[in-house]
Amino acid sequence: MGIFLVSHLAGGIKLKAYISQHGVQGEVTLEQHYDERSIQIETTGLVRKVDTWGDLWHWSIREFPVEYTRLEERCTDERLGKQLVNLDSILGPLDLNQTSSHSIDNDLLPLTGTNGVWGASLLLENDGDRTIRVCATLTVAGSGGIKLAEARFYAPLAGSIYFEWVGFSTLSTTDAIIISDLKRLSTNKFKQTSDHVWKIFVTDAFEAERAVIIYK
Repeated sequence: MGIFLVSHLAGGIKLKAYISQHGVQGEVTLEQHYDERSIQIETTGLVRKVDTWGDLWHWSIREFPVEYTRLEERCTDERLGKQLVNLDSILGPLDLNQTSSHSIDNDLLPLTGTNGVWGASLLLENDGDRTIRVCATLTVAGSGGIKLAEARFYAPLAGSIYFEWVGFSTLSTTDAIIISDLKRLSTNKFKQTSDHVWKIFVTDAFEAERAVIIYK
């Protein structure tokens, strides 16, 4: 398993992936300074601890975060969603025998914003057997500037919708993501999906921090 961490630097944003799965251990770091457009990628801390798998790995960033409650098949295409960024096409495959440092344009790998990659997942696939996968979620480290809310449903829809906000003071920006993990509870086998109008209702000023999502 692995976890992507975002930290607030004095001069920008830093994402760090801590990985320990299938004998692959270490860190991958993505960093952007507030006055630069380029993203610095460091893989110097990533190593292979066992000889079972080869050193060459394909890497990409996928749409959804990792569902860590699943012990098996958490890194499948079905779980991680579509590919957002193919790092192979930009930097080539990841070779664990070589320490590497790369610089790429923010347009190719935005960390925040509409097409930003925090809140998504990093996927590594072994070159010799691409069923051997390592995946990590992009999340925010520390407590400063981070807010998280969950709306939980039981019927006729079951599951949760998650809201996460993070503020980057050095960049004077706030970023947010919404993750929906809902299932329809229905005995009608011919209707597996449904469309709903959704709204957020805020109470009066004395309870401004409370909100409820209404589905209908």
